[in-house]
Amino acid sequence: MRKPTRRDLGEIDRRGRILAAAEELFARKGFDGSSIRGIARKAKTNTALIYYYFGDKEGLFRATLEKAVVEVPQILEKAISSSDTVEDGLHRILQMIVTLAPKRSHFFQILHRELAMESPRLSFLVNKYFHRNYELVKSLMEKALSDGKFRELDLELAPLSLLAMILFFFHNSFLVRRVLKLDPFDEKFIRRLVLHTLDLFLHGALAEGCPGERKGHPSGKRHSPEGSRGAG
Repeated sequence: MRKPTRRDLGEIDRRGRILAAAEELFARKGFDGSSIRGIARKAKTNTALIYYYFGDKEGLFRATLEKAVVEVPQILEKAISSSDTVEDGLHRILQMIVTLAPKRSHFFQILHRELAMESPRLSFLVNKYFHRNYELVKSLMEKALSDGKFRELDLELAPLSLLAMILFFFHNSFLVRRVLKLDPFDEKFIRRLVLHTLDLFLHGALAEGCPGERKGHPSGKRHSPEGSRGAG
């Protein structure tokens, strides 16, 4: 593998500064409220360099979002493949999310704004990354169901339910701070959040009689898919 030259490192630094500036402005002002000129000024570079690296504002916006999620599928695959049990796999997935999320507060602001507008600019992100991430989590749950670890539940909704349970706290940090009087990015809170989410999800999904079932958990007939919609 070729060792990076000084020129290579210079380009990496310039691209990094541009992406960091773009992320901050897109988060604060939105896509329409941000300009290439303003981003260049914040990055201490010129507009020509931004056009050279990213083509236009759409290209820069896309690169900014992609930078935040590009590594997620590989991390998810590794977390799932290295897990012996569904509990361990879900714990690793949640741990990955809470490790990455605090470093991506600007990304969540951008995402929140674009989702609220049902922006077509998110289509590439959904098709290239979100759909893949969803399928990876779903595959872990499908295996748990086939192994008898999960009761019958709606496997189409369950992966999104799990992800939504934990991502809510980072998407809505304003509410968490004011309602709970807690910092969602505090290390102690993050550990608590992982354990809470795992416990809440699994005790709504574990098959009766499985090891780890909570003492006093209601017994009875196995739930049908229709009777358990949204239970995950």
